[in-house]
Amino acid sequence: MFGLFSIYCVWIWIWSFLYINDYIDVNPLISSFIAFIFTAITLSLVRNFTIMLICFLVLIEFFVFYFNYKKFIKKNKRFTIKKLYLIHNLIIFFIYNIYLYLNNKTFFDVYTTKTSKETVTLEKWFKSRSNPDYLDNYIY
Repeated sequence: MFGLFSIYCVWIWIWSFLYINDYIDVNPLISSFIAFIFTAITLSLVRNFTIMLICFLVLIEFFVFYFNYKKFIKKNKRFTIKKLYLIHNLIIFFIYNIYLYLNNKTFFDVYTTKTSKETVTLEKWFKSRSNPDYLDNYIY
């Protein structure tokens, strides 16, 4: 299960689902925006991801951000810093880093040393999601 939760975006997707469906009030808008930008930049630097996989992952992040933004504007009517829950976003990110630490990984391991040893296609990416140690297959 570490492989799935080793990526912060998965945390944001779950959090977004809960927020969009009104299970929680704390929004992940800032985290989803940063994840969208970060994903778009870093995936273009990963050497062996196919263009199709990169586009797919960037589109997922865009839609997560878009739905968070849409819900945020619908609920708050305007954009204010107070309603962005900056502290909550930082706390969740801090908890994520503790989770990585407890699993002997760092943010650096997951996001900067993660280069695939062979070409990763969209199909391979979906198949590897069920493998709890999939991240270790990407570390070069």
